[in-house]
Order: sequence, then C-alpha cells, then structure tokens
Amino acid sequence: MNNAIGTTGDMSSAIAISTGRKGRGPFKAVKVRRRASGYELIWKRSFGEEDATGIESFLRESVNSAQSEQAIQANEVVIIVAESRGVAFYRIEIPPVRDGQVGSVVKMQAEALLPLPAGEMQVCWRADKAAGGKRGVTMAAGKTEGLRAYAGAARRFGASKILLDYEGMVKAWLELFGGTYEKTVLIDIAESGTGVVLAENGRLSCAVTLDVGQENLSRQSDWRNTAELFVHDLRNALELFGLSAEEDAKIVVLPEDVGTHKRLISHLKESGISASAAAPRPGAMKSSEEISPKDVIEYIGPIGAAMLALDPESDELNLFEDLYSATGTGRASRAAGSLKRPCVITAAMVVLFVLVSYAVDKASLAQLRKYIYSESGNGGATNAAALIARQQMRKTIAAQRPDMLDLLGKISESGPDGMILDAITFKKRQAVTIGGSCKSYEKLYEFQKKLSEQSGIKEVRIQSSAVDKKKSKVGFKMTFHYKNFTRKK
Repeated sequence: MNNAIGTTGDMSSAIAISTGRKGRGPFKAVKVRRRASGYELIWKRSFGEEDATGIESFLRESVNSAQSEQAIQANEVVIIVAESRGVAFYRIEIPPVRDGQVGSVVKMQAEALLPLPAGEMQVCWRADKAAGGKRGVTMAAGKTEGLRAYAGAARRFGASKILLDYEGMVKAWLELFGGTYEKTVLIDIAESGTGVVLAENGRLSCAVTLDVGQENLSRQSDWRNTAELFVHDLRNALELFGLSAEEDAKIVVLPEDVGTHKRLISHLKESGISASAAAPRPGAMKSSEEISPKDVIEYIGPIGAAMLALDPESDELNLFEDLYSATGTGRASRAAGSLKRPCVITAAMVVLFVLVSYAVDKASLAQLRKYIYSESGNGGATNAAALIARQQMRKTIAAQRPDMLDLLGKISESGPDGMILDAITFKKRQAVTIGGSCKSYEKLYEFQKKLSEQSGIKEVRIQSSAVDKKKSKVGFKMTFHYKNFTRKK
C-alpha cells in the first residue's frame, strides 16, 4: 500500500505496527491521535504470524472508509516497530566534547565493544548533555542481516520510519503510567523473553533482554527454579546498569498476566529486590473502543512508538538509518551506519590520549603561574604586564597543544577496512609512532598515502613491517609528525 508522509509538525495521528520477530509477525497495530488534551487510541488490531496481507488489507480499508482520503494522506504516518530482542544496548561515557566530535569518539568505542566485525553491524547513538566533566551516551547495535527484514516491512507498508519497541515502552510509561524522569527500571515480560529497560530523564538509557519469559514462568512444574534463574539474570542486568537491587533501583513490572506477575513480584521481594506492579492511570488515554489495562501493556510498544512519532521533541535512536529511508535522505550526525571504519582503536587508548592532553595543559599552566607570580613590583603596570604575558602564553599553549580527537579522527579516516591499531605512542617534540596490522602491503601503502594527505600530518614513514603468516596479515610500525606538537625547536 502507499501512504503519503507528513512532516512531524502537521501530524495529528499515527499508525504503528509491531511486526514481531524478524518482521514476520504476529503483528500488533494501533492508531493513535494526539489532541490538545492528550492522546487518544482510535483502534487496535492483532494479526497472526505471516499475516502481513491481512493487516495490509485492513489498513487499506481504513483509509478508504475515511471521509477525506487526502486529509489522511497529509496528516498520518505509518511507523514500523521493531523488536529490541536482537539489539544490544550499551551505556558509555566520553569526554565532554562538542556535538560535532561525538561521532568520532563513539565510533571508536563502538568498534571495541561490538561482538561482530563492524562491517556486519548497524550502530546508532544518542548523547546526553555534558555534566561533571563527561557526556553519557546510549548506543544501540544490531546485526545488519537481522535488521533487513524490518526494512522490508517498512517498504511494504510505506512507513516513514522504524522505531525500537523498547523506546516506545519508555514513552508510553512516561505518558500513561505516571512515569517520572527519575531513574527507573522497567520489566516487560513477553512470551519468549523479558525486556529490562533502564529509563532515565524520560527516555531509554540502556536495556537488556533476558531469556526467561512468560512461556517459562507459566510452567508450574519447575516454577521455583525458573524464578531463581530470572532473579539471577535480573541482578546481572542491574549490575550492567550500575545499580544495586537493594538500594538504587526503582523497579517496575508491567503485568500483562496479573496472576503470574503477582507471584513473581512476591518472589523478587523475598530475594531482596524491591519491585512493584504498574498500571496505566485511569483516563490517561481516551479510546474510541474498549481498552483494558492489560491491552495497554500488550500494545505498549506500538502505542509508545506512535506517541514518539507524534512528539516533535522526540530524539529516538535511529538504528535503521542506513537500511531504510522513506525520503531517501538520512541523518548521519548520530548514526554510525554499518560502521565501515578503517581501523579499531580501543577505548583505553582514547582515555590515554585525553589524559596525556590534560597533563600537557597542566604542565603549561604551571609554567604560566610561575612566570606571572615571579614578576616583581606592584601597581597597575605590573598587573597589565602579567595579563599580556598570560595571553601570550595561552596562544603558545594553543599552538602547541595536540587536538587528540582530531588526531584520532584523521588516523581512523585514513586506514583501510580491516586495519587494527594496537599501539600509539608520542612524546613532546618526538614523532608519533603507531603500530598495528592490515590485510596486505597494498593496504599498508594505501594507509600511508591517505594519512600523508591529512592536514597537519607530515613525513609519514613506515619504519618496519613483516608478514604474520598465521594471521595472514602485515604487521607494521609507522611514524609521522603532527602539527607543532612533534616538531623540535
């Protein structure tokens, strides 16, 4: 079917379709309208596995039955809601860099964290504002091959975008359950797994999926052992979030099956995990048809995704940017795409560089203080001289201080696919030395040439190289000069 796409500003309603595992169903669809008084559920529908034709027919009939088809085309969008089960979420911290520099730092840390080669993954991120000398970043990564099915579903339904169901869950929690901006762990027990989502400042901060689901917990014969396994996995998830079950965490269970969940919540409390059941606030969302609290939880992913689509201030994780775009354009500023970056640099090396840069600044400032306070005499003339000296010293520091993010970015941009860096060393007034490996001598020479073409980098020389027959790679050591930092006076 063909749905025209409206802009966020003129949307009044949105259709969100949860496509199930790998986009093959079962399907859950909702239509949500945003009014001045809040959100309204127009309809909700469920369709079985492999029944994309059924939902397609229903949507077509829904459009055709409207009084003004043109009005729907102008103001309504279709959203595909992808399962988050196959997505890995990470919470990382980076230096308080500017927005334009976040991408370079995140990409390098991502390559160190990814379980598969970067070329096989899709990665996106969302950065918080800088606070306390650092920036928190939420990162999502998924295997490209596994995500393509959702892109196919989006094309079939003419969707404007693809959102993750865990993001929708947090939005619905905030709007319908009286959720707050404080740190909260949401537990959504689905049939074949459990989503454990850390919500912070009103949006997803991190998440993990547990293997134990409703199917396991409904078996009475081995319930105790299953519940113990659930507690064990939940504790690991809380530890991953940096939380303590006994002190830090506000834990909320979204009970679709009240009987099973009540027993589980009681067991969690017995195990020292304080959890409570949540229910949507009465009247939080108007509905054109009957809707129960259980329905809200069952459809929480698509309901929340529709709300995100209708919220002009939303800043969702766009994991599918490189795989699907309704307009043919994307926002490369916050997505790493397939992360076809040339080389791998570990997070430890990034930290090392930041510390070295900080040490250089501290040493220079110490010299500055010594210079200023050694001036003799009193009065305005002396103070003025000190201020002039201070400004001159600042200019000198700025000219000689290495921009570590810039340097890392240039190395990363120049390297060929598959190159790995395992050592970078430098000292004041000495050439930067890097060591690593690449697939062939041809790739090594390609790296040398591209690095030489980068602004601020000169005299790139291969100092040594050798073939590692076991790994079928070429190891190398290379030196180069970077701006004024490595030059001798």
